[in-house]
Amino acid sequence: MRTLLTLIVFFSSVLVTSPQEMWGVVNGNYAGVLGNQINPSSTVNSRLYRDVHLFSLDVFFQSNYLFIPKEDYRFLNYLTQNTELPTYGEDQMLFTRRPDWDHKRKQMDQSFRMNGPSVMLAKDRHAVSVNTSFRSMTSVWRLPYHLANFIYEDLWYSPQHDIEYNGKNFSAVQLTWAELGIGYALVLNRESRDRWTAGIAVNRIMGYAGAYLYGHNIAYLVRDESDSADVNLTANIHNFNGNIGFSLPINYDNNDFTSPGGLFRGGGFSTSLGVTYLKLLKNPSKSKVKYRCEQSYEDYRYRLGISLVDLGWITFRENAQEHLFDDVHHYWEYINNAEFHNLNSFMRELSARFYDDDSTRSMIDDRITVFLPTALSTQLDYHFRKNWYVNSTVILPVVYSIAQVYRPPQVVVTGRYETDDLEICLPVSLYYLTRPRVGLSARFRSFTVGTDHLGGFFHVSDFTGINFYFVLKIGFPKESCLRLFKKDPCGSLRFD
Repeated sequence: MRTLLTLIVFFSSVLVTSPQEMWGVVNGNYAGVLGNQINPSSTVNSRLYRDVHLFSLDVFFQSNYLFIPKEDYRFLNYLTQNTELPTYGEDQMLFTRRPDWDHKRKQMDQSFRMNGPSVMLAKDRHAVSVNTSFRSMTSVWRLPYHLANFIYEDLWYSPQHDIEYNGKNFSAVQLTWAELGIGYALVLNRESRDRWTAGIAVNRIMGYAGAYLYGHNIAYLVRDESDSADVNLTANIHNFNGNIGFSLPINYDNNDFTSPGGLFRGGGFSTSLGVTYLKLLKNPSKSKVKYRCEQSYEDYRYRLGISLVDLGWITFRENAQEHLFDDVHHYWEYINNAEFHNLNSFMRELSARFYDDDSTRSMIDDRITVFLPTALSTQLDYHFRKNWYVNSTVILPVVYSIAQVYRPPQVVVTGRYETDDLEICLPVSLYYLTRPRVGLSARFRSFTVGTDHLGGFFHVSDFTGINFYFVLKIGFPKESCLRLFKKDPCGSLRFD
């Protein structure tokens, strides 16, 4: 049996079982087209004049509620077929939960990002890029601990019976989409060591799936009113004020993975904007070059950037439903007998319960709009000697809709050693501004592998999340021409 609270939150929060930021890649001078993920003005400052991105993958999961005790966790066990993995509770869950005394609001974040063929070209004051990607993100934000416990244990969880609970302003949002985008960056002033650049990236978005629940308020009490002759679990919902919307690749009448609208059920647009200031080490070169590969890379003492990323939306018009429950209440006896075989039957039952047997009244629209995980970011990169850099980046979520994927706030400091052939990064981050994590990444010419959370691969502490990524691309550094281009033995050097 799935009870009321379980179904309301569960379908919104775990539709995908899978970016975060790929800190070992996006802020470096060899980031190329991937620099658009954090600041689209970075491409014109790149060490690369051409970047051919073939494929990259970034997987992320983090929760402050679900975990695996460190004594039970071995990452390598998940890579073998015959290992018996630990399970917890009567339902044999893969994760256990935080204890009852932990009354913090609960968060869960999942992200999957696959970047496809993309390219960047830089020449003089300009850089253009084309990118493709497929992304999926889930955010459960500020979920009250008592709701999390009822979802995990179900409504028969007796330690929480006969207690009045309240919850406000919590959400669960899932979004899966594909992107096709173009980017442009421009050097605003070329003559000074005080250099300014600006950039923009615009994406056409195709929505595969989207769903959200936003709880403005819920006040309820669960009571076991059973006796020797009767089993009766009752949920007394004093008030519920919330929104539910979904457009999913399933048939809502039979749960088959077929639905109207083809592969994509919605569309929209997104943009990222960025500005960067650089303090160059020396005056800019005035030499003209014949070939792009002859361009001089103009190094800096420090650079400071600010950007707004992932500002956009997807409107789903196929297989979509939006439901509103506006200050409703219901005394639900025998909720233990409730059975729901598909999503339509579940939503009709909720509407009938809250709106005097009207099974269609809660549905207010046949389309939904879900907003992307917009964030404001600042980046400070300091070049303190030869190939050694240190970067400090802050990510702050920009929330403007109840139907929006929430991007967790972070502060990150990354030490970096970089050359054409080798790059090593050590990012240290505060996830949600409170939870420390240490990462590591390495680039060997065209291949990068890394993680922003090394602890997820070891058992020095409880397992609460994991992240890993890799990148395969071909970068063409400035001032590095193939011989067939060197018809002039002096290259770009000129004598007056």
